[in-house]
Amino acid sequence: MNLSFIKMQGAGNDFVVLSSLLDLGTSSNLTSYHLKLIADRHFGIGADQILTVDVHEGSEADFIYRIFNADGSEVEQCGNGARCIVKFLHDSGFINGNRVSLMTKAGVIYANVLDDNSIQVQMSSPKLNASFIGLNTRLFTKKKVNDQEIYLVPWNNCELHLAPVFMGNPHIVIEMNSINDLNLNEIVTHIEESNLLSKSVNLGFSKVLDSERIALRVFERGVGETLACGTGACAAAVCGIAKGILSKKNSIEVNLPGGILNISWSGDLNDSVFMSGPAREVFRGKITL
Repeated sequence: MNLSFIKMQGAGNDFVVLSSLLDLGTSSNLTSYHLKLIADRHFGIGADQILTVDVHEGSEADFIYRIFNADGSEVEQCGNGARCIVKFLHDSGFINGNRVSLMTKAGVIYANVLDDNSIQVQMSSPKLNASFIGLNTRLFTKKKVNDQEIYLVPWNNCELHLAPVFMGNPHIVIEMNSINDLNLNEIVTHIEESNLLSKSVNLGFSKVLDSERIALRVFERGVGETLACGTGACAAAVCGIAKGILSKKNSIEVNLPGGILNISWSGDLNDSVFMSGPAREVFRGKITL
């Protein structure tokens, strides 16, 4: 089987894009084995995730957008991927104007191409409690800071403060004094072995720099640590705003290893979260599976 593809990246979070548009390959006949092979950086193309986009046949959205992790599993949402998909659709002439709607497993999201050629995505409204992400909360001490639930998990003679945030996909945000030298694999393994999680989640480790800036590293389920995570950036900014640490009046600059994303949220749990950042095509090619 021969597949045409586009390799794209947003702030270093890299993707293989497949679509029936422009005669690119689709995921319809791809197994988990194929998806893992495509994502493999040694034996395939290499990517954090594989994205597919096709025309949506219903009236709810313009296109249907699906996301597959490097381990072959399908997930609900990916913010950086959404920006790359919109960039592809816009540059290929499939969008009339600068606004488009995408149907995902988590629901419909909306996006705009901005004047500086960056992409802004209107994400869902956040959910800030453990029931949305499958935490076994009875095992751990709980506290609440304004609207944000916090769960305390012992680690290395101290406590990790875990904040659940659902952004169409499950996140836990952990604020730290420093994140540069963290051994993420060690901490993630500890959390996974603590019996707190009933299913896999994305783990974000954030450091507040000031009221409008944070630094962030994200360990994505089914992938590992990535250079950037759009929904992870949304979750970390939302957590800080909900706790009253970050400003809700101005956009929050999220500094990730691969680049900067800007997140805006009013602080109202009924309001959408807005994310803006870069997206770029890297190359095109064909792969034989």
